[in-house]
Amino acid sequence: MPNAADTNIAQAVRQVAHPLTVAASDCDRYFFKLHALDRRSLDIAPGASSEDVLQAVDARVLDAAELMGRYGRANF
Repeated sequence: MPNAADTNIAQAVRQVAHPLTVAASDCDRYFFKLHALDRRSLDIAPGASSEDVLQAVDARVLDAAELMGRYGRANF
């Protein structure tokens, strides 16, 4: 069973970890960022804004990775 800190992080991630869709000529691009943090939980209040979450994350980043994926209909 997750503890309160795990639940707060999961809720914060759901607030900010959605794909950014950018219109392209025939496909959409989705951008994802993954951050490795130096601690298991962040000191953020429930209901914190996505900006507050990102500031808390930025202060604790050990490393980060980015992924850009494309989605579109196949042209057969």
